[in-house]
Amino acid sequence: MKNALATWIDDDPKHNPKTLFKMLKASIGQERFGGMPCPTLKQVQHAVHYMRSKDILQKSTVPAAIEELMKWRLTDNVEDQVAHKPFVFGVEEEAGRFTLGDGGMQAFRVGLSTVELLRKYHAVVTANPMKTVICHMDTTFSTNVLGYPMFVFGYSDMAGSFHLLCVCITSQRTHADVAWLLRSLKEKFTSLLNYAWAPTRLMGDADKAQFLGMTNALQPELPLLEYLMCFFHCYDKRQGMTSEEWTSVTFDIYLLHMSTSEADLVNNMDTAHANWEGSRTLRKFRTYFFNTWLPYHAVYSTNRGPRFWKWQVFHSHRGCSYTNNPNEHFNRKLKDAIGRVKKHVPHLVQEVAKLVQEISTEATPWVQHPVQTERMKKYFKKLLASRRLRVNEVPRVRPVTWRVLHLPEEIAEGEQDEDIPRRAWHYNSVSRNVQRLESHNQPDIGDRPRASSLIEML
Repeated sequence: MKNALATWIDDDPKHNPKTLFKMLKASIGQERFGGMPCPTLKQVQHAVHYMRSKDILQKSTVPAAIEELMKWRLTDNVEDQVAHKPFVFGVEEEAGRFTLGDGGMQAFRVGLSTVELLRKYHAVVTANPMKTVICHMDTTFSTNVLGYPMFVFGYSDMAGSFHLLCVCITSQRTHADVAWLLRSLKEKFTSLLNYAWAPTRLMGDADKAQFLGMTNALQPELPLLEYLMCFFHCYDKRQGMTSEEWTSVTFDIYLLHMSTSEADLVNNMDTAHANWEGSRTLRKFRTYFFNTWLPYHAVYSTNRGPRFWKWQVFHSHRGCSYTNNPNEHFNRKLKDAIGRVKKHVPHLVQEVAKLVQEISTEATPWVQHPVQTERMKKYFKKLLASRRLRVNEVPRVRPVTWRVLHLPEEIAEGEQDEDIPRRAWHYNSVSRNVQRLESHNQPDIGDRPRASSLIEML
C-alpha cells in the first residue's frame, strides 16, 4: 500500500491525504492488495506526512530548492537552449551551481522565463514602433508554506489581454526585490537577444516598493519611463458614506478616469470637487482623494507630486488595459495550476515551471487593434438589463459642429456626364440641417457627394 501511495503522490503531488485515502479504499474494494484490510484515515495521514517529509520536493530548504532549480538551469551554449523550456535567471552561480539566500539576511530570489517569451515581446515591440506596449507587474500570495510573495510580470495588447514575460519568487516584497527583477530581466534581454529593453510604461499597484523599485532600477537609464497605476486602488476609505453618496462618488471617479487629456482632467477635478461638498464625510473623502490620487493643484491639494496619480486613459493608446485585471486572470490560472494549496518551495518551482512552459508553447497572438470581446458584450447587456448604466454616450462639454466637404464627382474615362443619374431638387425644399452643411464653403447649388464616402465617415 505504501508503494501505491508513493506512486500516486509522485504522479500528482497535489493529492491530499483524504483523496489518497479514497483512492486506496477503492483499490482495496477491487481486491488489488490481496484482501488486506483498509487502513483508517488517520493512518493514511501519518503515512503521507512521513513520505512527504522524506521527499526532497516536500522540503522548503535551500539545498532542496537548489536541486530543483538545477533542472531548469540555462545551458552554457544559448543556441542549444530549447525555446519553450523554462530557465532560471537572477540567481548567482558558483562552480556551476546556484547560490541562494535563506530568506533571512540574504534574500531568496528566483526568476523563471523562456527564450520564446522574450523573443515574442521583442517581436511585438519591433513590429509596432508607433504603439506603446504597457508592461504590468502584480504580486500574488498564498502560494507557498513560507509565505513568500510571487511577482507576475508581463505586458498587454490592444485588446487588454495579458502576455507573460516572467514569474519571480522572492522572500520579501521591497523596492530592492522589484529593482532586482527589472535589472535581471533587462540583463537577460541583452545577453540572449542582444536587445536593449526600454519600456516606456509600467503599470503596477499603489505600492511604494514597486514605484521605488522602478525608479531605482530603470528610470535613471530611461527618463521617459512612466509609472501607471491600476485605478481600482482609488476605491478606498468609503466608510461612513451612504449608498447615494458612494454612487455619486463612483460616477465622478469614473469620469476622472475617462479624462481625455490633462486639461480635461483639470475640468473633471473641478466638477468632482464641487460635487463632493454635500456632507462632512464627502469633504473628508475629498481631501484624502485629492491629496493621494490626483496631481498637485494649488487650490485642492497640499501634497506636492503624489506618486500614484497616472490612472487616466489619456496616458495610453485606446484599447490598452488601464487596470491590472489581465494579471488577475493569470493569477487565477496560476492558483489553479498549483491546486490552490500552499506548496513547499521546490514543488512550487516545479509547478510554476510547468505553467510557464505551457504559456510559452501557446501561440497567443498580440492583438494590434481594440476589439469588442464577448465578455464585454455580455457585461454591457447585463448592465442595460439591470438599468445600472447612467451614461449612454461620451459627455460633451460643448456642441460639436459637423463640417462636410462635398467633393465633385470624378467621371471615369469613357463615361458621359449625362449617364450619371441625378435627382432634381430645389434649395428651399431641403431641411435646415442640409442647408447648413451646404452653406459652409460650398457653391450655391452644391456638389453631388459620394454616398459611400459619407457612410464611411459616419
